[in-house]
Amino acid sequence: MDFNSFIDKKYGVTGAKMPKRSKLDICLSYIPPAIRNSLFISKEPTLWNKASYAKYGVILSEGIEGTYEPSEIIVAEKLGPGKTKQIKKNVSYSEMTEGERQGYLSFLSDIVQEDAGYLRYLIYALERNVFLNRNIVSTVRTLTILSNPKKFPAYSYECSQLMAVAALKSKDPKVLKLLPLYKIHPELMFLLKITCQQAFSAADLIYLANSAGYELEEHQMRNLESFEENLEKAITETYGSSTIQFKLDKSLNTDEAIVISLLNPSLPITEFKFINLLSDPKFKSAILPLFNQAALQPCAAENKRRRNQLMRMLEGRPKNIDIPNDGLSVQQRLDKIRGVYKIDVVSEEALGIDCCIRERYEQAEKHLLRAVRKRSSSVKPYQCLAHMYQKQNRYVDALDILNLGLTRLPKHSILANQLKYVHRLIRAEKHQNNKLEKKRPASAQKK
Repeated sequence: MDFNSFIDKKYGVTGAKMPKRSKLDICLSYIPPAIRNSLFISKEPTLWNKASYAKYGVILSEGIEGTYEPSEIIVAEKLGPGKTKQIKKNVSYSEMTEGERQGYLSFLSDIVQEDAGYLRYLIYALERNVFLNRNIVSTVRTLTILSNPKKFPAYSYECSQLMAVAALKSKDPKVLKLLPLYKIHPELMFLLKITCQQAFSAADLIYLANSAGYELEEHQMRNLESFEENLEKAITETYGSSTIQFKLDKSLNTDEAIVISLLNPSLPITEFKFINLLSDPKFKSAILPLFNQAALQPCAAENKRRRNQLMRMLEGRPKNIDIPNDGLSVQQRLDKIRGVYKIDVVSEEALGIDCCIRERYEQAEKHLLRAVRKRSSSVKPYQCLAHMYQKQNRYVDALDILNLGLTRLPKHSILANQLKYVHRLIRAEKHQNNKLEKKRPASAQKK
């Protein structure tokens, strides 16, 4: 049951005497409403089976066994002395120690600092709500807090994408108003606005530029506010208004999918999949001419304030929507590729580099690894893969692909220089982590 049902069942009694408040009731009362309403509370651990999902309108396929929800708060379980130490292993709430349960509820009452162990269980509960399309407004409000990259760097990206999934599943106008559209991935933002029948402004199209296949040039980035004005003029001349409205029809020509991986092990799915409408030629043919028309117009006077707003919008754009979480190394990915004799190296390189420019990293990695598997004599696949891995903070994979490239193409100094740069990035990251670890005891003493 959710929190409101739990309170109604416990305190909805007749007579003058009210039940005595337990330690759990007191802890729950300190949790903010948005977070509290997103929680899952029960007397005993609930086994999620077909009947449990059916009441939410979810039909499970044959052969899927039910599991216990790890984030479910069990009323019967005792709380002990509060501990802020994070959970080191994947256990459910009922398997936590009494101190860990107290620490988890204390964390929920004030999630101002990241605690990776407890935060994971909160995200389990939020993912479950999104999957069941339940308490979506409270869930999105909580996800908005967790999407702050400064406070929650480990999970801010996942929470931003999960908000978009919640809006797509619910199609609730209230949810759409809460959603920070410029924090989610361009492909998801495009799909969301089309699904909700929203119009696109010039700023929206600039946000979608790379994913739509248009790379902003250096002079356009320097005069971004002027380019926005020219793009708005091009939209007005073409469509008669300052915004453009796309219609969703069934005649789509794309096989690409947007994949959002999930963390909650109790769900019968491991990821959300949506069609990538932005890769459809119909929409590209409508967007690209507007960019080309705006690029031909002269730039007006500079507006620094608007330019800074647009730059912040572009810099905050997620670029790692397709980071794999299967734990495979580069060599293992190469060994999985079959049909090597059929691979056309030139076409695979061209497709991979094109996808990388448009920040479609899953497709880019697929094509470039196929070119590497066929032992391409060009340095570009290795260089492009290493650059892409750096953007995704996959430094170990970057080292592996560069070392492989140097063994096959030892004369290319570009790969050697790039390898040195990756080593510097790894050292800088370790140094930053060491500084954070040294600061923690001092901050704890001040508290």
